[in-house]
Amino acid sequence: MNTEGSDRLVQTVVINCGRALAQAVDEQDLLQSVCNTLVNNCGFRLAWVGLTEPSTSNSIRLVAQAGDEDGFLQESRCSETPATLAMQAGESCCIKAIADSPLVVPIRAAALKRGYTSALSLPLKSDGTLFGALTIYADDPGKLDEPIVEQLRQWSDLFALRLKTLRSLQERDLKNDFDNIAARQRLENRLR
Repeated sequence: MNTEGSDRLVQTVVINCGRALAQAVDEQDLLQSVCNTLVNNCGFRLAWVGLTEPSTSNSIRLVAQAGDEDGFLQESRCSETPATLAMQAGESCCIKAIADSPLVVPIRAAALKRGYTSALSLPLKSDGTLFGALTIYADDPGKLDEPIVEQLRQWSDLFALRLKTLRSLQERDLKNDFDNIAARQRLENRLR
């Protein structure tokens, strides 16, 4: 990808992913919207988000995805390898050439069969605690050049913060709902 194309992609990511962050109404909406934006507006082939299971730090549960029409994420280890690497290191894992990288041997054949040439997995952290990863696959190794990778790294921090904010709001709303139900039950009991 040439410099002009890379600059245009950086702008597209900033604008469209920023819009997805701002317009999300809840956690699942945010997760799905981000994946859809990365595939439909930014031109990546596949985007998915995996969150860690509460009891483990290395088990990843797929919670949102876009672009996986041919079942790549259903194949053995395909939904784990780059994300697991990013989460174990606690930093982004960029694989510029899937065909040559020893890091992705378990998924190489499945990825190349689908035309994926490069991948980027970004760990999601909140208050220093790792809680998931956003993984992106491209069909052009130039789409994951240094300027776009750096922009995605910065943006993933905002994504994690927005996710944390939405979770806090949902927890507060849930607590308010429980409080309202309890108050209503107390009132009904008194009226009886």
